[in-house]
Amino acid sequence: VLNDESPITVGGLTLTERAVLLAHRAALCPVRVWGVRALDPDSDARLRSRGISVLRQSPDSAPLAGAEDEGGIVIVGPNVLFGPAVLADLVSLAGRDGPSAAVAACVAGTPLLLYAPLEATADLRTCRSLEMMFARLATKGAVRELPLAGAFCRRIGRADLAPSVERDYVRHLNGGQSESFFTKRIRQFSVPL
Repeated sequence: VLNDESPITVGGLTLTERAVLLAHRAALCPVRVWGVRALDPDSDARLRSRGISVLRQSPDSAPLAGAEDEGGIVIVGPNVLFGPAVLADLVSLAGRDGPSAAVAACVAGTPLLLYAPLEATADLRTCRSLEMMFARLATKGAVRELPLAGAFCRRIGRADLAPSVERDYVRHLNGGQSESFFTKRIRQFSVPL
């Protein structure tokens, strides 16, 4: 997970925390976080309280410098909000195309998530951004794009955009409705009270 200099919070968690949690739930372990600054102590404590230990990459190294050569690697770009289905689809599509297929989730030509197969990780070890990794794989013609129709995957560039993107995400999770399941259930008894 690539961490940004300025963490953006959505729903009480930073986007880096959300990405780590989704990767952990999808059994994509170990989870590594790389960024120019360390993961903030509150985020680290919240993740540890859930039993998730995060391996931190030094900001002086490239993101994949310490990655082991055991299999493919999923790279999540900085400040990306995505649903669990996107991650599952990314890994599933990569598995269907064989072990040497790279797959990217892109919005308007910008990569947000990338699956790099074992064969490609050696070429990506010196890349310092997701865009550089994607470009290096694309020059070899080795990247398939994950169709995102019906899925939620967005990069949030500024913190002031987080509330509107969060509303869009809740609507997406609720099939277009603006309130969460929990809010609807609470209202059933809170309004009469």
